[in-house]
Amino acid sequence: MLIETTLLKPAAVKVAGSLSATFLSKKVSAHQNNKAQQNQIQLCIEELCEQWLLSVMKSLSAMDYEDQALRDFFQHYNHDLERYVKDEQVAEELLKPLSDTGSQYQLNSELLHQRWQELDLQALPENFDIQEICKLYVKRVQKQSIVSPDLRSLYLAQLSQDSANYLQALRGAWPDFDLDQYKARLSERYKVLDLSALTPPTRDDNDTRLMLQDVFMPQTVKESRPPSELPKERWQQLQNQDNIKNSPEAFRNDEFARLQKSWVQQSSKPVLDIFTRHKLIVLGDPGSGKSSLVRYLLLSCLNPPKNDTWLEPLKGHLPLLIELRSYIAAVTGKHCDNFLDYFHYLGKSEGYALNHQELKKQLKNRSALVMFDGLDEIFDLAQREKITQEIIGFGNDYPKAKILVTSRIIGFDGAALRHAGFSEYTLQDLSLPQIHAFAQGWYQLVFKDHPQEVTNRLQRIQLAVEHSPAIAQLAGNPLLLTIIAIIAKHQELPRDRVLLYEHAAKVLCHHWDVTGHKITDSHANFMLDTDKLDLLRRIAVKMQQAPSGLSGNVIQSEELQQAITDYLIQRWKQPSAKATQLSRVIIKQLHIRNFILCFYGTDSYGFVHRTFLEYFCAAEIVQRFEKKQELSEDDLKTLFLQHYQDDVWHEILRLICGMIDAKFAGLLIDAILTEELESREQNEALILAIQCLAEISDLSEIADTSKQVLACLCRWFEREKDYRNEDIEELFEKNALPAVERIGKNWVGREDFINWIKLDNKRTFSFKGSYCFGGMIAAIWSDSVGLQQDLLALTQSQDISTLHMAFDALARCFNNSTRSLL
Repeated sequence: MLIETTLLKPAAVKVAGSLSATFLSKKVSAHQNNKAQQNQIQLCIEELCEQWLLSVMKSLSAMDYEDQALRDFFQHYNHDLERYVKDEQVAEELLKPLSDTGSQYQLNSELLHQRWQELDLQALPENFDIQEICKLYVKRVQKQSIVSPDLRSLYLAQLSQDSANYLQALRGAWPDFDLDQYKARLSERYKVLDLSALTPPTRDDNDTRLMLQDVFMPQTVKESRPPSELPKERWQQLQNQDNIKNSPEAFRNDEFARLQKSWVQQSSKPVLDIFTRHKLIVLGDPGSGKSSLVRYLLLSCLNPPKNDTWLEPLKGHLPLLIELRSYIAAVTGKHCDNFLDYFHYLGKSEGYALNHQELKKQLKNRSALVMFDGLDEIFDLAQREKITQEIIGFGNDYPKAKILVTSRIIGFDGAALRHAGFSEYTLQDLSLPQIHAFAQGWYQLVFKDHPQEVTNRLQRIQLAVEHSPAIAQLAGNPLLLTIIAIIAKHQELPRDRVLLYEHAAKVLCHHWDVTGHKITDSHANFMLDTDKLDLLRRIAVKMQQAPSGLSGNVIQSEELQQAITDYLIQRWKQPSAKATQLSRVIIKQLHIRNFILCFYGTDSYGFVHRTFLEYFCAAEIVQRFEKKQELSEDDLKTLFLQHYQDDVWHEILRLICGMIDAKFAGLLIDAILTEELESREQNEALILAIQCLAEISDLSEIADTSKQVLACLCRWFEREKDYRNEDIEELFEKNALPAVERIGKNWVGREDFINWIKLDNKRTFSFKGSYCFGGMIAAIWSDSVGLQQDLLALTQSQDISTLHMAFDALARCFNNSTRSLL
């Protein structure tokens, strides 16, 4: 094609030249005497850029772009494409063939799409498909054998040499320091990701040693901290410009506008870009990645990662880490009196001879990165203030040292540090592209020899995040995302999410502090994990019974304290006075340490994640039905009929169906199912019935219910339903179709409906309805013999809606032959 040589080749050479100039400037500087090797890599990068642009062109051609339209596209986007490809994160993705030794490497299309938006480039055409471009690019690069093993080895050797140069600069800055021994000891301690506190006892997930540097996902930060403490769902509503309803009265009007202006709309930046500052505080929720960040910084300074341009401000800085809980233990044990003593104590015990007198002299004259991790883990307020003043004094005594302090947000004052010139940043939740990139990297390491398993597990995470807002909200927290990745290795998500919620709650309530951080609670140590979960179930039901109900996620402090006091008296026979005292301690623990409750600031609390309110409420109902037998079958059915038309109850009802015996779940589904579909309420009842059915693992136990729901689903598409509108079809697409696809070919009775497909009695209101029909056919009957002929018969219909439905189903089930047919 002429356009390839006249338009794309010069563009590729220009972009590649810019890319290599920026991305490889540091890599090739150590090899100035070997121009031939530089040229080899330069030519390879040019060819990779050319293949990327050709993949863009091929994708546009498939969208019926003619030659002139392609010319116009590249001329219009020329500047943006060049800027895009030169972006550090984009360049790293496009150069994966050079740096990834695996034959099954994949590009992160979601990250590439996200970067285009974040760079604020011109809007792309509506049908522009970056995922398809990535697939084309990988195929073209592999087919044409652009990257040879020798070239890849050469490139990786240059990256390794760059790492060696970085360490050499550190040796030059600290010439009398045993850097090799220091690196070896700290790498041994921190390089492997410790999953012991996060893994369910019945699972052995420590068989694969995952390196922290391989799975670390840098987050973004905002300067300062959130001005209010709110549940995650409220922050999401603020982010989406939604109205806040059923909240404490003080948080409705002025507060809403203030938070949107002062915090939600504030821009964020990558956390690794803030180290141009000299004194830093990094705040975050429990499990938000604060300790992982400081350990990643420590390891990166000693063993620079491939993409290390962010390390420039730290070049020549010796990384020193003080985990403050360990420091306090050393001071209490009379092993040291101050920070320099502590480094001396560690150096002597670890074998790298970090003499405090020598270190004092070196810190006066040489650069260092000194990290104080976990200020919040000093529980005595007077002691915490003393340590804060010591950190400020340390910074004043050693002005060449960069200082980083980490802490949880809740309970952190920080005024003294801010007055001393410390800049305050708050870690943000992971974005969807970051969640998917983490999951992809995680499973590529866990299943490095089984690429199909990588795809399967990644699909589990993606489906769970896309179709379960609750899981998506949890996944923004790195700790909870790690738990999701572990659970998804063994369980089907989102169907088995009850196991995820239960384990995540246990980790937050106990394992994370007691097992992971070695923090004990002597006041309530008589309570086991199961007892804490029992208490939280009671709190959830108490909250559900409040005037605002489940939609509010609010309980007054006095009511919360009374509920816990009553539990301690009834369950543990504690005296009233002691139970009242302990209830305050437990509230503080659940709020400050466990990341379960948050304080609204209006003398009321709520669950940080609404997910836990819904899970604990459902679990308590099931507990009362199955174990305590306080609820009868009729009581449970009555509860369903009372709440099935209330949106805020839908997740609880679905969870209940997944937790109880299938035969009881079938009775509940039968109770809300209606044969008539003549109103929005009846449509919503059908959607909920399908969602509840998708929670049941073995539908053969409720075969009749399965068939009845499928019959109603088929009737939903039939011609006489003239009342239906685009709004209802959009609701069906969003909520019912994912459940239909999860059930798929496990749907009992699907064989009975194969003849229904060919009947010319179907009608939808919009393209969304046709999309739902195609999705249903592909999910349930795509393997049926004669399906293609049945769908082709529908293409003879005189009704345009039926034609849309037939072709959508054909395209999903028989992609290639449908293209030929069209």
